[in-house]
Amino acid sequence: MTTNPPKAEHDDGPLATWRDDGTLISGRFNDVYFSVEGGLAETQHVFLQGCDLPQRWQDRRVFTIGETGFGTGLNFLTTWQAFREAPGSCKRLHFISVEGYPLAVDDLAKALKPWPELAGLADALLAQYGPAEPGLYRYSFDDDRVLLTLVVGEAAEAFGKLEAKVDAWFLDGFSPARNPEMWRDEVMDQVARLSAPDAVAASFTVARAVRDRLEARGFTVEKAAGFGRKRDCLKAFRSGQRPSLRHPNGKVTVIGAGIAGACLAQVLAQRGLTVSVYDPHPDGAQSASYNPVGIVMPRLHLGEDPVAEFNRAAWRYATDWYGRLNSTGDWLDRCGVLQLARSAEEAERQQRLAAASNVVGRYGVWVDAAAAAEKVGEPVAFGGLWLPEAGWVSPAALCPHLLGHPSITVHQQAIGSLIQSGDGWQLLDNSGEVVGEAQTVVVANGLNSRVFDQLSWQPLRPKRGQLSLVEQTDPTQGPDCVVTFGSYLGPVINGRRALGATYDKWDDERPIAWPVPLGESDDKNLSALGEALPVLAAQVSLGGKARASLRATTPDHLPLAGAAPNAASLSDDLPGLFMLTGLGSTGLVTAPLCAAHIASALLGEPSPLTMATSAAVEPRRFLTRAAKRGTLDNLVSGGE
Repeated sequence: MTTNPPKAEHDDGPLATWRDDGTLISGRFNDVYFSVEGGLAETQHVFLQGCDLPQRWQDRRVFTIGETGFGTGLNFLTTWQAFREAPGSCKRLHFISVEGYPLAVDDLAKALKPWPELAGLADALLAQYGPAEPGLYRYSFDDDRVLLTLVVGEAAEAFGKLEAKVDAWFLDGFSPARNPEMWRDEVMDQVARLSAPDAVAASFTVARAVRDRLEARGFTVEKAAGFGRKRDCLKAFRSGQRPSLRHPNGKVTVIGAGIAGACLAQVLAQRGLTVSVYDPHPDGAQSASYNPVGIVMPRLHLGEDPVAEFNRAAWRYATDWYGRLNSTGDWLDRCGVLQLARSAEEAERQQRLAAASNVVGRYGVWVDAAAAAEKVGEPVAFGGLWLPEAGWVSPAALCPHLLGHPSITVHQQAIGSLIQSGDGWQLLDNSGEVVGEAQTVVVANGLNSRVFDQLSWQPLRPKRGQLSLVEQTDPTQGPDCVVTFGSYLGPVINGRRALGATYDKWDDERPIAWPVPLGESDDKNLSALGEALPVLAAQVSLGGKARASLRATTPDHLPLAGAAPNAASLSDDLPGLFMLTGLGSTGLVTAPLCAAHIASALLGEPSPLTMATSAAVEPRRFLTRAAKRGTLDNLVSGGE
């Protein structure tokens, strides 16, 4: 129930302690999290009945609840239970909560045990729960019908990172007397900012200061009968009208069947839309998304810049997403990744990274040279960063799996241009014939997205990557995890190891087409292996197989994910046109989060990204920067 950094006088106590009667106490605020005897019933009375739930969310497409203090998760689980049981519930429930001091998993599990009727839901929450650092965490339940967004941090600051339209507020937390910071003006300002015009709110407290702050922000406040020994509880509402929003008519077109397009199609289909996917090579013949092996690992950075925040958020989201997605285990293996240090300087940087508060214990740990040598099967000069949750994915199996959703239809068709038509778009082939129409289109075909006049301004940079498949004289020797050393080496899969991939600039002036395997690229891969693991390198040979692909990268190493801007007018977007490009070599990690972000924007739902991170990947950023530099005309005309 807490979300605010405590005042100094609270810092002496432990985060949570247990009384003999099973009551959970906050040592920081010297207050109970809930009543053991009536906690569940109190939540139902104060918050569900106080916000007129579940009646209020019936027959709605989406409903969003905001909560000031996650605590034990009891309010969330009680709401989820009501959502499951109520007839006519909305298609999707968003529950947004903030928490300054997340409980440990063991404490959370113990706190929820008194309610066996919530056991199944509690187990599902505990299987994903585990916030270890400040930031935004998105958890999905019931096939994306219930989405929990938990933001760890001080309440006003945490809410200030979000953009949403909250339909109902659970104003929880410890009492204003114990935790006045929770109820201060800055928090209530964020509650007001995030509220839908017709939002309602409920709380256990009727303190005068709380009522006054709500009334000052446009809420009408009433007292209602309290629960148990409490005489009163609080109900509040706003009387505005909900604006009509543009939403897809149930159908969306995605251009591109690689990892970006496949993730988009899957998440949109999962949310009840009918999706048409267009790609000239839906079998992935010319896409890095269909390599036999791709490495899934976090990109860790020191600092709190947008690149670092985005990459951590993408990794958190991807690990949960892959865990929900994979039921057979035949195309995903979290075998771990050992990121070998190649110099003393890199080893020092890795040690600082592993010790950083936003990394240690969650993403990776430092291992010394002896431990690293044991993992790779030969001596190494330095240690490395061990990433236990990382591993490999078979994109060649993943993308068809995603596109196999029954609400997705794949068309083997190139789209050469887009033309606005009425309130939607016409899709034309390379000869100018109309082959499809859609109200909403998402372009996700990498470098080829620049063929569309509306998106030709993108500063995408082609980087060619070649993956070599090598055979080993004794495949039982060497690492059974992924090892990176600038390049990477995968474990033995079907008798071969994946080695690569190169990362070379490319232009169309070269005499050889980029898909043609190059001997020099194989040599580069083998040379990198020889420098890092010479014993293993002496045992491998080219298996006669190599695969090349062309990646779309951006100058700031972040994707373009969001609404497509109108390059002729920086003040608006092109209605019904979205884009996901520029994933570079990180698509297996970043595409799931970006796809969820775009789906949220398209459907008017809360994003899994903070506002700052959303701005960092917003496609418009390159046009805005060019305008400030006075180079907009050059960018729009095809330069950078």
